[in-house]
Amino acid sequence: MLTRRQSFFSCLAGTLLVISFILPQTVAAQDPLPVADGSKLESVSFTRDILPILRKKCLACHNQSDKEGELVLESVATIRKGGDSGPAVVASKPDESLLFVLARHADEPIMPPEDNDVGASDLTPDELARLRRWIELGAKEDKGSAEAKMDWRAIPEGPHPIFALAVAPNGRYLVASRGNRLTLYHLGARQRWTDLSDPVLVRSGLYEKRPPAHLDYVQSVAFHPTRPIVASGGYRTIKIWQRVEPSGQVVAPAG
Repeated sequence: MLTRRQSFFSCLAGTLLVISFILPQTVAAQDPLPVADGSKLESVSFTRDILPILRKKCLACHNQSDKEGELVLESVATIRKGGDSGPAVVASKPDESLLFVLARHADEPIMPPEDNDVGASDLTPDELARLRRWIELGAKEDKGSAEAKMDWRAIPEGPHPIFALAVAPNGRYLVASRGNRLTLYHLGARQRWTDLSDPVLVRSGLYEKRPPAHLDYVQSVAFHPTRPIVASGGYRTIKIWQRVEPSGQVVAPAG
């Protein structure tokens, strides 16, 4: 015969046993993000509709300079090529396309990650609808261009904020960053000497004029104390720039 205390602990053990079976199912369950109805969209442009979403939510970790999982989402060609897990899209099949499935949180790893360092938020229902519809329509490049081009309008005249600067130890040169661009100045001649452009971004074909030094803001710069070398730092990226003799051209080696 069970005493009152034995009966209590028997019931408690049974309750905990039931909870142990139920709780993991509750924690593991996660509904996919809602998707708006995009079936009435007759056309979806990669440059106009999709690329702005990717810039805002994905490109910080999936670009030519910083490609997590070997995945680059800067162009239709690189999206089709995919990364370590294969092509990012399957034309006309959004539910088989990793880019859409992971962005919708229908499978793991969800994208963008919840603990990402750049503050990228989940895609909205409308953004997911445009992405889904673009894939349904064949995940095509825009007509008239093999690659989407980005041509920035001229910076307005007037003071432009400098994010970082450094003076060479010999006092002859100064390097300054404005946004994602780096400019080297000759102090003796009091003139701009050259702009630094990353060859990786030049070869990407995304920029028609003056490819930048980094994809994101250049937050720090420094000269080597004895050699003609400049280091620049952005988000999770440090680049080394070295003067090449005898032409004086400044290039960025790999890294």
